[in-house]
Amino acid sequence: MNPDVKALIDFRLAQSDEDLRASEALLEGGFAKAAINRAYYAMFHAANALLVSRGVSAAKHSGVLSRIMRDFVKTGALPNEAGRRFMEAFELRQKADYRDYWHADETQAREVLRWAEEFVQQARAVLRSSGAL
Repeated sequence: MNPDVKALIDFRLAQSDEDLRASEALLEGGFAKAAINRAYYAMFHAANALLVSRGVSAAKHSGVLSRIMRDFVKTGALPNEAGRRFMEAFELRQKADYRDYWHADETQAREVLRWAEEFVQQARAVLRSSGAL
């Protein structure tokens, strides 16, 4: 594998790990909406690591979602549940960041964080099996 591609994959996964830790810290501080944001971004960065491993990039979040669904979920590399949760986390992040008067509770934020932890683990497994890690 090209060393630059490997370095970018490692960087994106490090971003995912940092976002997971940030989400947990935000939850502990009582910031459920911000925790959802960081949990989603953990998934987003892991998704980008997957795309980079295939020489693919996307300019928008919707493009990343679309490519993950097409290139990893529909092919069976990632389970359907991972794709569904990634899309749902994106929708919740959109609400948390942009919808007036939208409220997230700790239970919901913890669920999104759990999804993110699983998604990052699954992405790592795919990357390991493809030789990218």
